[in-house]
Amino acid sequence: MIIAVVRQSSTNISYKKLGMLKIDLKGLKCPLPALKTRKAISKASKGQSLYIEATDPMSVIDIPHAVQEMGAALIQQSCENNIYTFTINI
Repeated sequence: MIIAVVRQSSTNISYKKLGMLKIDLKGLKCPLPALKTRKAISKASKGQSLYIEATDPMSVIDIPHAVQEMGAALIQQSCENNIYTFTINI
């Protein structure tokens, strides 16, 4: 269940409902994808999932590292057509 789609220009994000939050970080360069991932993890509720899309090649290193540091779980990571996707459980 996707409850919100967040684009890089968005400032209002609802983190209150449980479910999956899709975060669009395409076009952002290091360190922004990792920073925005950290912010989303810190605001998400226990049991919530995040689905992140990014285009920065460094996100393959930075996002999993941020997930581990924040105590969340990286469930899935893939790349297709230069779009890196990550599924994270809080």
